Formats: sequence, C-alpha cells, structure tokens
Amino acid sequence: MILFPFTAFGQSSCGFNEPKVTFSDGSNACLSEFPFFSRKGLLQSFPDHIQLAKRYKDYAIAIPANPDRCPFVRFTAWDTPTASQNALPRCQERMDAELVKNTTYKDCRCDVLIDSGKTKLNRTEFAGRLSAVEYFLTTNNTVEQARKAEEERQAKAKREA
Repeated sequence: MILFPFTAFGQSSCGFNEPKVTFSDGSNACLSEFPFFSRKGLLQSFPDHIQLAKRYKDYAIAIPANPDRCPFVRFTAWDTPTASQNALPRCQERMDAELVKNTTYKDCRCDVLIDSGKTKLNRTEFAGRLSAVEYFLTTNNTVEQARKAEEERQAKAKREA
C-alpha cells in the first residue's frame, strides 16, 4: 500500500486530476476558479484551457502584460517544455498587429500568464489580469477605455447642466 501525504494536496481543494496554478508565493488554486480558463471558443483544438491543461503537462498561455489598457490577444502553446518560448513571441506578433490598427495601444506587450501550471504573479495580480481580460472579452473595450468614456460622459453632463 502506498500512502500519499495529505499536505501534497492540502493547499487547494482541486480534485486529483484537476489542473492547478501555483502562484509566486507557492500557494495554488484550481484553474476552474477563474472563468477565463473554462471560456469556450478561445482555442480551436480544445473546448477550453482546462481541457488543454488536463491533457498536457507542458503548456503556456501568453496574454497582455497590462490588459487594463491593452487589447486582448493571446497565444497558447503546448506539448513542449519550451512552450513559453513559443507562446510569448507569437502573442507579441498578434499584439503588434493590433498596434498597427490602433495606435492608442502603443507600448502594449505580451507576458506569459501561466507556464505549465505556474505563474510569476501572486493570486491578486493573477485574478486582476484575468478580470481585465474577461471585461475586454465581454465589452470589447479595455478597462481604461471604459473609464475614459465614463469621465467624458460625466464631464459632458456637467457642461450641459
């Protein structure tokens, strides 16, 4: 009989085969806690990122480093230990194409969000980035664009009052 120490699974309530993310402080969470990873239609080869993570140990997802002010672009690579080295430049190519269309996105760059279940972000930063991505996917605007539009609306209302 082989016994596994409970502490190996104690930090998160994920099932044994459920993909996890490990944060910069060493804590972890289930990918299913974040709606982005179960969002359908972002990947052609898999129903969602959770299914990708279940199938491959080595995978990387690159997204904007600052999704509050940058458009959502993404590139996901898998099935290679150097997945992040593939995902980052491909994401940046997509970002550069967006920059040609709209110069308000200048200085936007991609960053690896998750690399084979690990992120260099803490939980708050990770959740914040994904929240900004979800906002963009829902509204097709960045958080900064929405904030500026609201400020303009309020200023116009004041002028008209």
